[in-house]
Amino acid sequence: MHVKQKSIWIVSREYAGIAEAGGVKNVTTSLAETLIKYGYDVKVFIPQYGCYESGCLQNYTSLESFYAKISITDELYTVTYAQAESASVPIVFIKNHIFSSKNAVYTYTSFDEKINPLHRRGLGHIDSHVMNALFQKSVLEYALLQKTAPDIIHCQDAAASMLPVYAREDIRIKKFFNFTSFVVTIHNAGPGYHHAYNSIEDAYRVTNLPHHVLMYGLSGGLVEPFVLASKYAVLTTVSPWYAQEIIDPLYPFTDGLSYQFARRNINVSGILNAIDYERYDPADISKSLLCTSYNPLAGDFNGKAIIRSCFLKKTEKGIRGQTDHEGRISKIEQFGSLSSISSTPVVFAYHGRIVWQKGLEILVHAARTLLKECEHACFVIIGQGQPEIEQMHIDISHEFEGRYVYIRGYERSLARECIASSDFLVLPSVFEPCGLEDFIGQILGTLPIAHAVGGLKKIIHEKTGFLYEDNSADGLYTVLKRIYTMFIHEPEKILEMKKNAAVKVHEEFTWDAIVSKQYIPLYEKIIGKK
Repeated sequence: MHVKQKSIWIVSREYAGIAEAGGVKNVTTSLAETLIKYGYDVKVFIPQYGCYESGCLQNYTSLESFYAKISITDELYTVTYAQAESASVPIVFIKNHIFSSKNAVYTYTSFDEKINPLHRRGLGHIDSHVMNALFQKSVLEYALLQKTAPDIIHCQDAAASMLPVYAREDIRIKKFFNFTSFVVTIHNAGPGYHHAYNSIEDAYRVTNLPHHVLMYGLSGGLVEPFVLASKYAVLTTVSPWYAQEIIDPLYPFTDGLSYQFARRNINVSGILNAIDYERYDPADISKSLLCTSYNPLAGDFNGKAIIRSCFLKKTEKGIRGQTDHEGRISKIEQFGSLSSISSTPVVFAYHGRIVWQKGLEILVHAARTLLKECEHACFVIIGQGQPEIEQMHIDISHEFEGRYVYIRGYERSLARECIASSDFLVLPSVFEPCGLEDFIGQILGTLPIAHAVGGLKKIIHEKTGFLYEDNSADGLYTVLKRIYTMFIHEPEKILEMKKNAAVKVHEEFTWDAIVSKQYIPLYEKIIGKK
């Protein structure tokens, strides 16, 4: 007897190697690849931005005969489609000028600001609501054009979370999706990440959904997509600890969304994001992108010294990006250096977005005190984000020239080199849904030092890293000073922790393990109810 292959569509604004902004890209990519390994029929839907990369794609084909006309805010948008493959995963691109005119996934770039000073670098696109609506409605129109609806549509984060609402409440299409179930994963419920509408009228103007539907999502004058999605989809988030936090009505870091979840008794289940160890494995330089190999799983960390030496030479010369063929401003700028590094340094690093959520202001103040008191302490910071916080790191790099380097921008191999050349990875997040930086540090033999919140609680204190409670500048300084002293006086313990951390990630936090033990049971349960 032939059993129909179960189909899952993953809808996301990001995909690794194609369009990258945050952790959503990793989840989308690895979840899709792993589900295919387990025999599911998978498609991923993503807009085709002006910044999209095509290097990982095969068999790119425009679907000339497929197009849709979609009305949003009284304007008619014509959408076309293209298809390709990335590592065996079928990708469907949504094409329209509103996407192809964007030089970054969610925010304006320096290039955009140069063209239009109102489009300040780091600020979100002013037409983001229209982009989201067009993207999500285009996925549903694709199903109509193809005359096929999947078993499950899995929507990644707020930018895709209204799709179940459209599918269930649009009179023209709702019957077509009678046998489709929906999952919405909340990657970040923090301020600025909800994609909330400013009012009922604003939501109606963009979505064209009835007022009585939109009223369910009303919260303090705003209309919350995650709350609306909860009526039509299973809600998940990216760690069990964060799931507990965001349904607590007193949790302070969701701008009132947690209160709405609690008031409506909305359930959110937590499935921890995994990581593909092989994508970062320092034993394989073709994967790690590092200049030499080493193997933390076997307790071999010798290569880290060579990588540090290579990185030091780069900072002495000055790391700079280049302006691309379209005139976009360089992605990489170096401030400060490690030219005065001691013969026995203790190097602390940070890699990620330079934003308030990540506690980067706290890190600057703690680092300043540590650098004054501990002559062998050094810092390597890489990332970009809020200009005012970037400036704080630029200032301290000048203040402690030779012992503090800030690299503004992102380039994958350089980011890995920064982490691999360091001893510790500092993660002072104010809140953290899951966190992948701690995994990356552990794989590369760099122990995380993290504020004990959200998904960072997966770190086992003094076994696979360090956790601390007081996330003030003084509190973080005290922790860094203690670990600095431990590194100098208890090197054997640090080496043992590094090996333990790498083994833990390799054995327990792979996508195979998370998909087989958590995602597949969730999908099968949902499908079984139909």
